[in-house]
Amino acid sequence: MCIRDRVTGASRGIGRATVDALLANGWRVVAGVRDPGAARGLASLADVEVVHIDLSDEGTITDGVRAGEAFAGGALSAVVSNAAWALAGAVEDVDLDAAREQFQVNVFGGVGVLQAALPAMREAGSGSIVFVSSIAARVTHPLLGMYCASKYALRSVAEALALEVGPFGIGVTMVEPGMVATEFSASTAATGSIETGEGPYSSLFGELRVGFGEWRRLHEVPAERVAQAVARAVIEPETPLTVLVGDDAAWLSYERGSRDDAAFNQELLDFLGIRKHR
Repeated sequence: MCIRDRVTGASRGIGRATVDALLANGWRVVAGVRDPGAARGLASLADVEVVHIDLSDEGTITDGVRAGEAFAGGALSAVVSNAAWALAGAVEDVDLDAAREQFQVNVFGGVGVLQAALPAMREAGSGSIVFVSSIAARVTHPLLGMYCASKYALRSVAEALALEVGPFGIGVTMVEPGMVATEFSASTAATGSIETGEGPYSSLFGELRVGFGEWRRLHEVPAERVAQAVARAVIEPETPLTVLVGDDAAWLSYERGSRDDAAFNQELLDFLGIRKHR
């Protein structure tokens, strides 16, 4: 049976792997992308409809969802919210305009897609909503406060949404991986003093980059593993609200919940290989 699904941020990384995983399970997929020209490989696939969605442009969100529903012949059976990018910078001098742009994509744009798709899903009385998030929704890293804040915000949205739409037969899941083997680091923008490599946080930034490299070497999981978790959540509406992917995500989540703040913060700094940077 062919069922309909929408995936935002579908042109690469976890989004593209999710499209492949859903196709392998017999789904038809509406792939939302910011740059349709970069998604020619997706457009050539059978049972895939590529639509233009720029999460900073409300008009493209509405038009993209309507196009997806036309392809589906009715309400979407699932929505996978995947698009995101990361902003690096110390809270003291992070570029707040850039932070607002990040929240637009990571939080408000995704909510906009849901607002466009949910009325028909609710009337249909079934469906799944899956947010592809990060362990950053539970554990905040130094110099990534604004990115982690966007993930914490998304978790609050998902928790509220689960309570609101559950009675209408719609399941909500947050998939939270640890380190993933993708090009996500290329979507990370440095701002403030760390962008120039100068100022009081330059040594911390240097240590953080090394620590993240070691984290990736020891713990990263392939995007396909995350996509499989997403596909399971789409197919099985009774999936729990939170699904952790990777031993690092499971360990960090456990330690965050079992230690007091001071003890955990020290443990996190040790994990990242960060000394006192002053």
